Amino acid sequence: MRESELLVDVRLTPISRKRGFSKTALATALAAAGIACRHMRALGNPKWNRAGFSGSPAEPGTARGVYADRLLAAEARSR
Repeated sequence: MRESELLVDVRLTPISRKRGFSKTALATALAAAGIACRHMRALGNPKWNRAGFSGSPAEPGTARGVYADRLLAAEARSR
């Protein structure tokens, strides 16, 4: 099995109430394990689009399309 070399954090705001999961603490722990961490907010699903993944039969296709378009945007592809 191949080890992971990079964790991409896609959270809009990389903070957490859970100890060790905020941006700096997580990056420090990962670095100690030899894993790089990069915060790429542009790859995350925008908050306003998340309801489309909640199980409503009419919404998932639309929400997936919005998210796919976001991943193809220049901002997401620039890193």
